[in-house]
Amino acid sequence: MGFTLALASCRDAFEPFSGCHVLAVVLCLLLAAAWMLGGACARTPRAERRVRLAWAWGIVVWQAWTITYWLLPARFDLDKSLPLHLCDLAPWAAAWALARERPWARALLYFWGIGLCTQAFVTPVVRVGWASWEFWFFWVQHTQIVGAAAYEIAIRRYRPDRRALRLALRLSYLYVGLMLALNIALGTNYGYVGAARPDAPTIIDRLGPWPVRVVWLVLIVHGLFVLLWWAGSRRALNGASSPAP
Repeated sequence: MGFTLALASCRDAFEPFSGCHVLAVVLCLLLAAAWMLGGACARTPRAERRVRLAWAWGIVVWQAWTITYWLLPARFDLDKSLPLHLCDLAPWAAAWALARERPWARALLYFWGIGLCTQAFVTPVVRVGWASWEFWFFWVQHTQIVGAAAYEIAIRRYRPDRRALRLALRLSYLYVGLMLALNIALGTNYGYVGAARPDAPTIIDRLGPWPVRVVWLVLIVHGLFVLLWWAGSRRALNGASSPAP
C-alpha cells in the first residue's frame, strides 16, 4: 500500500524528503548492490571484468541517450542542456575507470563520485515525477556514478594515494575556473558556481551570495577531498592496497 501511494504521489512532480524520495533512493541502492554482488561473486578475473564492462557500456549508452535528449532543438535550454555539470562529466570518468582502469579516471571517480555526487541522493534537484524521462535521467545517472565508485572501493579495493588526491584537486580547480568563465559569459550556472542558484534547495543556499559562496564551496570541497583521501588511504585502512583483480 505504501509503495503504491509513493508511486502515485510522484507521477508528475517529485518532492524531496517524501515517500517517493525514499523509494527512489532504496531502488537505486538495490540496483547498485545487485551489480556489486555480481562482481563479488565472479569466480575469475575475466568474469569480473565482464561485469565491469557491462556497467561501463551501460553508462555510455545511457549518457549518450541523455545528451541527445537534452540537445534536441525542441528541448534545448542553454541553462541546463549542455552536459557540463560535474555529474554530467563524472559518468564518463566512471566508464573509463571501469573499462580502462586509468589512474586519473579512478581518482576522479573516487573523489567526485563519493565526495560530490552522493549529495544528489540527499538533496536531489529533480522536480518532475517518474512519468518524465528527466526523472530517470537524474536517478540512473547518479546511481551509475556512485555505484561505480562503490564498486571500485568494495570490489576492486581502490585506495587513493597522494598522487590521486593532487590529480583530483587540480582537475577540480581547472573545472571550477572553466565553469566560472563560461557562466559569466553565458549567464548560466553550470557546476553551481554561477550567480544563479539551483532550482531546488541545496547546501549551496547556505553559503552566502555569489561570488563569496564560490570561495566557500571551493574550500569545503578541498577539505572534503583531503578527508576522503585520509579515510581511504592505505595508512588509514591498515595497509590495504589497490591491486587490479
